Amino acid sequence: MKRVQSIGTKLILLVILGLTACGTQSEEPLESSASESSQVSSSEESSSSEVESSSQEPVESIYTIEDFFPNTDNLYYEYTGEGIEYAGFWEHTVYSNENRKQYSRNNGGTEVAEVVALQDDQLVILYHEGETYYRENLLEKSNETIEILLQGPFEIGTNWEIPDGRTKTITGLEVPVTTELAEYETLEVTTEWDNGLAVVVDYYAPEIGLVKSIYTDTDDEGFEVTTEIQSITETPFEQTIRFYYPNFESEQVEYIDKTLQMNTNDSTKDAIETAYKETPEGLTPVLTENVEINTLYLNDDGRVYVDFSQELIDEMNAGSLAEMLIVESLVNTIGNYYGVTEVYLTVDGNPYQTGHIEKQEGEFFQVNMEETQEYQPVEE
Repeated sequence: MKRVQSIGTKLILLVILGLTACGTQSEEPLESSASESSQVSSSEESSSSEVESSSQEPVESIYTIEDFFPNTDNLYYEYTGEGIEYAGFWEHTVYSNENRKQYSRNNGGTEVAEVVALQDDQLVILYHEGETYYRENLLEKSNETIEILLQGPFEIGTNWEIPDGRTKTITGLEVPVTTELAEYETLEVTTEWDNGLAVVVDYYAPEIGLVKSIYTDTDDEGFEVTTEIQSITETPFEQTIRFYYPNFESEQVEYIDKTLQMNTNDSTKDAIETAYKETPEGLTPVLTENVEINTLYLNDDGRVYVDFSQELIDEMNAGSLAEMLIVESLVNTIGNYYGVTEVYLTVDGNPYQTGHIEKQEGEFFQVNMEETQEYQPVEE
């Protein structure tokens, strides 16, 4: 049972790796297990070689790499799964440019961020990070290839190796696949582990991406996990963020959860700034209308760096207790969103310094949510 669970874990990682996939041509192509029309026998292979040697031009592939890198801005993909708890997942494109996409993907157990890039005749993973519950533009986070997902030419037998010991092979072209959403003609890619214990067959539809995946434990007859596309919806990315505000009546910091909607490539800091300025009745404003968040990002040192415009201080008009609660609210909101314990808060690039609070360069604010509570509006 422990071995099966281990392999199941590998599947989860495989399923959430990306929406598209492919590789390099092998010397001994494999036959397709799903489409007789896509199979290549050894005799046909020999005949093909003889024709090519007679100066006949090779047949052009029916697919291009761009077929598997469609525009997915604002599209919400949802997959169902059977066999294990985390076989299904949802995926949203949160940032994109001409050659890169950043996905936010959640399988019910974790949420990951992943950057996939189109490079020549390949689709590659450039960045992959688990437990990523914040939204930040990571398109340029890395230029180092972690894994090749797809690589031409798109012909049966094309194969490539994965660093963890897997081998992927194109085993079918125009393979018919029926899902809950629609019927597709797909590119079939078979993944095998070097120990021979598991096989995954993925089906990719042009202009869509992954539409079905079947995992089989070859050492445990009958153990199978299936994932398939259920829906594709055009909708903004939704994220619930906890905002902290001072409650001067109780002299405490209290919070309220807000659901923000952001289109692909929208700025998270701008969305947070706008939402923060909407103060619930009964609580004290944290940001005045003229305050701007200049920059906001999670640094490699594990701390969040946020810089505000000078209006944060100039328009605060608060005594020492009020200012302390306002700053605590800001630090808690930002720190909680990124899941960190320290926030470097500056104003127009300078350390936060007023008559009540004096921070030196490099000195951080500590996130402290121990005595906070959810805001309960007073009923009339």
